[in-house]
Amino acid sequence: MGIDVALSAREQGLKTVAITSLAHSSESKSRHSTGKRLFEVCDEVIDTCVPAGDALVTVPGFPHKVASASTIAACIIMQSLVAEVAQNLDEQGIRLPVFPSHNAGMAPEQHAAIDALADAWYVEHARRTAGIYK
Repeated sequence: MGIDVALSAREQGLKTVAITSLAHSSESKSRHSTGKRLFEVCDEVIDTCVPAGDALVTVPGFPHKVASASTIAACIIMQSLVAEVAQNLDEQGIRLPVFPSHNAGMAPEQHAAIDALADAWYVEHARRTAGIYK
């Protein structure tokens, strides 16, 4: 999430969460007009614990390390949040639509039902978020 999106969301009373490497972010200078970094403007910050510079592997002859860890760490964190939120919602008796992969061996009518559910979800999402982006 960009700093402008986080600031706009906060102006509208929404809570913001940054998933970032605090080691890297703390060492980096802001290029934003406010002089702020993402972790400084969000309500909650989840640290990926990725080292500054992001890349992990030194290869002789290469000028910089390779193999970034931030993408993998952020994906694991996001999917862990999805699992926890789903568990919490289930415990409260709340069911949300789940969109399985189309490669999941479903019958054509199941695919059609999932597509209809997704279409309805996008319409509702558009309605709910219509006023967020200025």
